[in-house]
Amino acid sequence: MGQNLIDKHQCAGSEEAVQSRLVSIADQWEFLTHKTAEKSMKLKEANKQRTYIAAVKDLDFWLGEVESLLTSEDAGKDLASVQNLMKKHQLVDADILVCIHSISSYFRNDTFPIPLDVA
Repeated sequence: MGQNLIDKHQCAGSEEAVQSRLVSIADQWEFLTHKTAEKSMKLKEANKQRTYIAAVKDLDFWLGEVESLLTSEDAGKDLASVQNLMKKHQLVDADILVCIHSISSYFRNDTFPIPLDVA
């Protein structure tokens, strides 16, 4: 719009002031878009860090539950309880393998999707 005023000679002799203002506005716009992109990047990094910290807390909690299951002295009292404990152990073993795979994927892909379900 300002350039139209200059082109049509409607600035009443203040073309230089209008041109100067246009340059100033363009510079400010460039600065604003640069800062917006910078802020966007920082917010994405902060969100990534928050997600990572939450995943680490979940993993720590899950490891505590797995540790308590694995350090249990319960060996079963009869065949049914022994079979039940063996099933639990197999489920925990499978969960550990999934967790190991997820952590390995994190280090390869820089993501941290860990399913933390303890049987």
